[in-house]
Amino acid sequence: MQLVSATITHIFREGNGLADSLANITMESQSEHQYLKFQELPLKERRILNVEKAQIPTLRIWTRQIIPQ
Repeated sequence: MQLVSATITHIFREGNGLADSLANITMESQSEHQYLKFQELPLKERRILNVEKAQIPTLRIWTRQIIPQ
């Protein structure tokens, strides 16, 4: 790392939805998939890619339940 100018950045799963979704496809099917064209992607993954291309931000919202006493 000292010889190369590199930056390591953490990203939440929501910020990398396409990679996460494609990894899930592979894990669930236990087989190799190769997509060479946009049209070959499953519909869900095409939608994720279109949102990412449009640079629409992904928000991570945490909520908690408040129990009155």
